[in-house]
Amino acid sequence: MKKAKALHLTDSHANNNNLDLQEKIWLQAVETCKNLKIDLILHGGDWVTSRKAQSLAVLEHMVWVKDLLRASDIRLVGITGNHDKTDQESVFAYPNLLDDEDFSIIEESYCERFVDMDIYFISYFPELGSFKERFEGIEIINKEKNNILVCHQGINGGLSHKNATVNKELPTGMFEAFDTVLVGHYHNRNLVEHDGDNDIWYTGSTYAANYGEDNDKGFTIIYDDGSIEFHQTDFPRYETLSVDITEIDGKWLSTTKKHIASTGANVRIIVTGDESELKKVKKQKFSDIGVKKLQLNVDSVGLEAKVSRSFVSLDKETVLKEYSKFCVSQEIDPDFGISYLK
Repeated sequence: MKKAKALHLTDSHANNNNLDLQEKIWLQAVETCKNLKIDLILHGGDWVTSRKAQSLAVLEHMVWVKDLLRASDIRLVGITGNHDKTDQESVFAYPNLLDDEDFSIIEESYCERFVDMDIYFISYFPELGSFKERFEGIEIINKEKNNILVCHQGINGGLSHKNATVNKELPTGMFEAFDTVLVGHYHNRNLVEHDGDNDIWYTGSTYAANYGEDNDKGFTIIYDDGSIEFHQTDFPRYETLSVDITEIDGKWLSTTKKHIASTGANVRIIVTGDESELKKVKKQKFSDIGVKKLQLNVDSVGLEAKVSRSFVSLDKETVLKEYSKFCVSQEIDPDFGISYLK
């Protein structure tokens, strides 16, 4: 009978606005470990959100995590992600401040050995920088075992579209020496499609952070035979509901209010209708029932005849500015996309 050996999680992204949720996620991780008799947690990077500096509250939270695991007799091995560093090529990152024997933060690479499998770790370094050279320095100790890699990189196909080719991402073939690759960085869970025989998993973050992410979030359990299993976490979901303005009445408002109250979801409502009718919408009645975000969309039917088309030449600076505006409107972190546009 196979035995659970480690719990893997990634992309915590602690910041001043989510520390209560962070604590709930870590408490769930500890509870899962106790239920499965696991004494090892693996963290796949991006412990924090801000690259520039951490608030005292965030630093205190990280100490709280360390104390929680120590009190629970759980050891941690973690790598660092791109958000954890002020200098992407440096081996030092914010979590390294907490490094010790039972809370080990890997500066570059490391191997945790088991009887029938070995788990390798490599922290984030730029895909077009030193990562490939550092990665080539990892040697498989025993090819007869199940060899697992924990990393935090952009890999072709990681963004859920088949065989995506992005010049700044890594080719899947370079990871063929590992039976399973558990990757952080992209927040939606995804098994990368490629021509090799190994599994490359973007394991996903432990909670949804905005409306641009799905709700398929949780922990990955690693068993002694090298197999893995997904465990869903509990967190406030992000939901988008679309409705035509003609359908909004007292019954619809009441039903939506009950749904929000029972689920605790962060609900965004997209209302579509005639421009003149949308101008009459009272936003207060939506906030009163618990709606987090309201978006009004003018019905596109017949709109084309009213719109005069014009073509605008966009330079690089304008593209970056418009992309940033779009990310703000959709509550998406713009940093990743901007790194590819620059």
